[in-house]
Amino acid sequence: MGEQRMKSSNQKQKGSYSQLVPAVEQATKILRYLSTSPGFKTNLKDICDKVGIHNSKGYAILNTLQKAGYVNREDNTKLYSLGFSLISLGQKTLEGVHFKEIVKPFLEDLTRATHCTALFGVIAGDQVVIVGREDSDHNVGVTLRLGDTNPLTYSAAGKAITAFLPEKAREELLAQDNLFFHGEAANLDREKLVRELDECRYRGFAEAPGKRSPLVRILASPVLGPRAHPVGALLIIGIFPKTSVASYGERLSEAARQLSTKLGSDATWPSVKAVKRSAKVHGRKL
Repeated sequence: MGEQRMKSSNQKQKGSYSQLVPAVEQATKILRYLSTSPGFKTNLKDICDKVGIHNSKGYAILNTLQKAGYVNREDNTKLYSLGFSLISLGQKTLEGVHFKEIVKPFLEDLTRATHCTALFGVIAGDQVVIVGREDSDHNVGVTLRLGDTNPLTYSAAGKAITAFLPEKAREELLAQDNLFFHGEAANLDREKLVRELDECRYRGFAEAPGKRSPLVRILASPVLGPRAHPVGALLIIGIFPKTSVASYGERLSEAARQLSTKLGSDATWPSVKAVKRSAKVHGRKL
């Protein structure tokens, strides 16, 4: 009887194990690690150490994921990040969890209050994908459409997201060469950017001029997920005076806070005092 029970138990374990494909399980762990690692890009050794596999096995899996577009590898640095093919998969997932329905009331409220076009973009690797949009009742041309992508560091949304990244991840991102906070990478003013990021951290929003017209203003606030890590940004785009920036930005920031809470974040926005203290420590003036 004991042998039969042991045999039956072994068969159950074997049957359960046979339902898993180790390489696929390891691939999912790699993707999960890339999506939650402190930086946006990481090397082969760190990935394999975290997942618990040999470098040769990890290299083969990463090559396979890269061929499918789920992972990107930079030739010069040999660093890995999530690939663009995940964007379409992510959008399907968002549809499945009714993400658009969750965001829609916030966009409608912002549009009514500001008469601007309101948008919501989510982070997908090193891009921001527009997944929600509510048009303004004013005739202002906004070129961003559902499904459009921009670099993670682009314009006001890039500033808002970067300002709220964990410090190490923010430093790694800012150390890159091609940054689009001020439009083309050649236009980047790093000293100005540091001030803008500090201001965003205590105001809760960032601003930028429109791409096609200086009359258009863009405001963006970060939307935070678990562990207070940015998952995207709320934006408003429209023609409004400089005197309205503070009130519109405050309303946008509050909407981003509420949306973050709805998405499961327990993050606390930094206070003005905390940001000024941090800037002073680093020898900066606000």
